Amino acid sequence: MPGCEFDEETIIRMEEALRFACQHLPPGRRDHETRRFIAERILACARKGQVGLRELTNAGVQALKDLH
Repeated sequence: MPGCEFDEETIIRMEEALRFACQHLPPGRRDHETRRFIAERILACARKGQVGLRELTNAGVQALKDLH
């Protein structure tokens, strides 16, 4: 995609990390704002150059913990 700061494989890993984290959301927290919060944490991780699936997933899981 023109203008995109990440390659396709990184985007796929980011989406997978977000999907994983959101599967563990409690029913009352499955709203757009919560998903956005988690996505922003994953994006921040990727912007630091930590683009492996493990690092991205850990960022999503940490965002879940920070919600409580």
